[in-house]
Amino acid sequence: MPRRPTAATTTLACLALATCAARAEPPPEAGELPVFDVVEIGADGSNYRASALNDHGTVVGQRGTVWTAPWRWQPGDEEVTVLPFLPEWKGGEGREAGNPVAMVRDINNEGVAVGSGGGDYEPERDPVLWDAEGAVQDLGDLPDAAREAGAAERITDDGTVYGWTLDAEGREVGFRWTEDSGMEPYDGEIPEEEPGEMERRIRRFLADHELGALVAPEAVPEFPVEEQFQPGPDYFDDLRIQDINRAGQIVGWKKGLLGTQRSYLLTPRDNGATAR
Repeated sequence: MPRRPTAATTTLACLALATCAARAEPPPEAGELPVFDVVEIGADGSNYRASALNDHGTVVGQRGTVWTAPWRWQPGDEEVTVLPFLPEWKGGEGREAGNPVAMVRDINNEGVAVGSGGGDYEPERDPVLWDAEGAVQDLGDLPDAAREAGAAERITDDGTVYGWTLDAEGREVGFRWTEDSGMEPYDGEIPEEEPGEMERRIRRFLADHELGALVAPEAVPEFPVEEQFQPGPDYFDDLRIQDINRAGQIVGWKKGLLGTQRSYLLTPRDNGATAR
């Protein structure tokens, strides 16, 4: 199983379905889709990089640059909830601090998130799971693994986790994990959820159009850290889209004017207003 793609390729992969669908039928026009409101996640000037959301609008990601803290956020929260590291990431023999880092890759509709982390700036040492209450769990390794390495990249609603790790020969292989069976080698297909109708329409639209065309001008949030720069809807044209849920909510991140990574949740209005 290949490692999770980089942010730039994730955006393209996220829209791949839309491109294929666009060839089969014409994409909708902006006026056929609802207008979107925008909320910034963690608007305090720090680096916030969203990575996934579920169908309830709960978002996960990581904060910081060198010291990367995992977090979870949902609409209505004033701040993100920082998720814990494994204790062994924080320190080891002969060290006062372990320089922990972690990355969150996916979250299911039960609020359970998965990803990876490690000490000494090793973000892909241990595949981990954060339960709905935020407790962290090490998913372990394959028997006789050459060394600790890997990441959990996908979790289904029934709690099955998929990712990659190393085998006894040090080769990168896929795994599947369940609470009953633990981690086992897996080289099959990873199940994907059937997209909702709104999600499908948005993906088709974004295959040929810019995201800013769907954002209401009055919905663009204020920029408390960059007060001298108040952009219009086209500010979101280069948003690095990380996920779209069945309700049509879009989450992504981009670099702001001052170079910080800023994350946004875009939500379609349900009042019948359409994009222009």
